Amino acid sequence: MASLSPSTAAPAADLSPPQETRDRILDAAENLFADHGFSKVSLRQITTEAGVNLAAVNYHFGSKDALVFEVLSRIVGPINRERLRLLDLLEGEFPAGAPVERIVEAAFRPVIMRMERSDRDAAVFLKLAGRCLGEREELLPETMLRVFREVAERFTAAFRRALPKLDARDIFWRMHFSFGALAFALTKGDQLKVMSQGAVDAIDPEETLAQIVAFTAAGMAGAPVAARKSPPKRQTPVATAALALMAGLALSSCAGTSPKDAKHQAAVGEVPAKWRAGGENPGAAAGADEKAVAAEKSPDPVLAGRDWVGTFGDDRLGALVDEALEHNKDLRAAAARIEMAEANARIVGASFAPQVDGKFRGARQKRNFIGFPIFGGNEAAGGGGGDTVSSNLNNEFGLSLDLSWEIDLWGRLRAGQSAAVADAEAVKAERAAAELSIAAQVAKAWFALLEAREQAALAEATVAGYRDTEKAVRDRFEAGIEDAGRGQASQLRLAMVDVEAARDSLEQRSEIVERAARQLEVLLGRYPAAAIAPGGEKLPRPPAAPPSGLPGDLLDR
Repeated sequence: MASLSPSTAAPAADLSPPQETRDRILDAAENLFADHGFSKVSLRQITTEAGVNLAAVNYHFGSKDALVFEVLSRIVGPINRERLRLLDLLEGEFPAGAPVERIVEAAFRPVIMRMERSDRDAAVFLKLAGRCLGEREELLPETMLRVFREVAERFTAAFRRALPKLDARDIFWRMHFSFGALAFALTKGDQLKVMSQGAVDAIDPEETLAQIVAFTAAGMAGAPVAARKSPPKRQTPVATAALALMAGLALSSCAGTSPKDAKHQAAVGEVPAKWRAGGENPGAAAGADEKAVAAEKSPDPVLAGRDWVGTFGDDRLGALVDEALEHNKDLRAAAARIEMAEANARIVGASFAPQVDGKFRGARQKRNFIGFPIFGGNEAAGGGGGDTVSSNLNNEFGLSLDLSWEIDLWGRLRAGQSAAVADAEAVKAERAAAELSIAAQVAKAWFALLEAREQAALAEATVAGYRDTEKAVRDRFEAGIEDAGRGQASQLRLAMVDVEAARDSLEQRSEIVERAARQLEVLLGRYPAAAIAPGGEKLPRPPAAPPSGLPGDLLDR
C-alpha cells in the first residue's frame, strides 16, 4: 500500500527518460488516489512516492486536475474505446435499434474480459472507482464528463431506442442496478463458490458474461414502473444522469494492464541545436549563457526565472505573477528557511578558524566567627557575658584564556561544511521550484479566465444570432408566408428551442467565468473579494511556426 506520510527530503533531480518519468508519476498517483482519495493526496506526496521532483508533474501534466484525468483515462480509456467499437458494430447491424441483450453485452464484455487478463490487482482499481463515486470534489464532475461523456450518451441513447416503452427515469434506475450487479459479481466471486457449496468451483469469464447479460437484460426489459403522484421539484437532465450511471459502470471495471517497461528504450543521444529552445536564435542563446554565468557568480539565492512570463506579451499577467509571489505564505516560509540554512552553513564554517575561550571570574565571601574573643569581640550589655561574634570579608578574582585550533587532518570539518552548504542550496532549489509552480499556476488560471470570457462572449453572440433567426421565422409565421413542404409553426418552435439552448449555454459559460476568476483570486490571496475586474485582455497570439524537421512527438510534449 502506498504511504501517505509526508517526506521532508526533496527528491533528487530525475534523470530518467521522459516517458518513464511520466509512467512513474501515473503509477504513484493511481496507488495513492486508490488508497487515500483524490482530495487527501497532494502533488508533493505523489512526487515523493514516484521519486521525482515537483517540477516533473507540472512539466508532464500541468496540474492536479490534469493528472486525475490522465489516471482515469489510462485505466478506462481502452475499455471505453472497445465499448464504442462494439456499439458501432451493433448499430450498423441493427439500424432501428439493437436487442437489449446485445447492448448489455457490448457494455459488459470489455470489462469482464479485461479484468480477467489484467496482470495488476483489480482491487486497486475498484477502490479507485469507489473514490470517484464517493468523493464530491469540484474537480471530479468536469473530469468525469471529459472521460465518460461519449460513452454515456451513446449507450443511453441505445437503451432508449431498444426500450421505447420505458421512460428515461426507468432506464436510469435499471442501468444503476445493472452496474451495481456487475461490480458485485466482479469483486465477490468467492461468495459464489461458498453459496453454491462447491457446485461452482471455478469462475469462467464467458460464463460470468452470459449469466450477467441474461440477468441484466431481463431486468432492463421489465414492465414500466407506475409514475409517482408528485413529480420531483428538480428534474435531472438526461445527459447528467446518463453520465453518472456510465461512470459507475466504467469505473467499477477499472482494470488495466501494467504500464509498458520503458527500460528497453534507447538512450537519448545528442539533441540537434534546432530542437532546443532558442536554437535558431544565436543571440538569444548567447544571452541565456551570459545570464547563467551571472547567476553562478551571484551570491544571492538562485530563484526561478520568470522571463518566460514576458514572452506572452501580457503586462497584467506579469503583475499578477508578481503579486502571487509576493503574498504567498509558503514562499515567505521558504525564504526564512534559506536564511536559517545559510546561517547554519556559516556556523559550521567557523570551525576552520582558531577557537578562543576567555573567562573572568569574581567572588566575594563573608565569614562569621562566634566565640573567639581573640578577634576583639564585644560582650552583650546588661551583665552576663554573651558569645562573641566576629566577621571577615574575602574577595577572589580570576582570569583565564584558552586558545585552540583543530587541524582538519582527516577532512571532517570540510565534509561538514560541504554538507551544510549543500543543504542551503537544496532549500534554495525548493524555493525556486515553488516559485516556478506558483507562476505556472497563475498563468494557467489567467489564461483559463481569458478563455472563459471569450467563450462567454461567443455564447452571447450565438444567443443574439438565434434571436434574429427566431424573429425572422416569427415574422414569416405571423405574415402567413409558407414554404413548400415546410411548416412555419414547426420552424418557429425549433427556432425558439435554439434560443433557449443558447441561453442555457450562455449561463454555463458565465458560471465558468466566475469559477475561473475565483480560482485566480485564491492564488493571489484576494478571495473572496471578487476584485478581478474584466478588462480588454485577450489570449496571447500563437507562437511562430516551429522549424522544419522538428519531431511530432517533441511538439506534443
